[in-house]
Amino acid sequence: GLPVVLLGHTVGRFSKPEDLQAWRACAQHLALLTTRDQLTYDYLQSVDGLAPHTEVCADVAFGLTPALQASQPKFPGPPKPCIALSVSKGLHRWCDLSATEHFQAWLSLLAEFIHRWDVNILMIPHVQEPYGDDRQLATDLHRAMGFDARIHVAAEDLSASEYKCLMSTCDMV
Repeated sequence: GLPVVLLGHTVGRFSKPEDLQAWRACAQHLALLTTRDQLTYDYLQSVDGLAPHTEVCADVAFGLTPALQASQPKFPGPPKPCIALSVSKGLHRWCDLSATEHFQAWLSLLAEFIHRWDVNILMIPHVQEPYGDDRQLATDLHRAMGFDARIHVAAEDLSASEYKCLMSTCDMV
């Protein structure tokens, strides 16, 4: 009898019809679903998977107050601008890229930032769950870049507010 609300979610791509059916059944009981991107909303609409009241809005984490402190990366040399990148291992499933193409796209972006822009990079893993831990992708990218000291992978078990504190020190996210 309690209202159920899901805030700031990305939902889908469902790979099995029974998963989509289970989602549809559950979605009908939601008092509110907010998706953090139009792509999710459009996908759910196309598969008849919207909750009765669904809206697109920002991820609720953006409303968090940053923690007062968090472990800061130690970049080498004189201070440089820093870019925070939120890497996502599963993002390629939302576009027409294979996992390998997705990885190569991230490598190209990192090389551009490091070699042409001459900045430091703070990689923030988005998902840290057993089904898709983005710390693995961040570490694999760092490894592929030769563990360049201008790249820091924030792989600690931090709260969302602590990650927000780290990102607040960057010049661009």
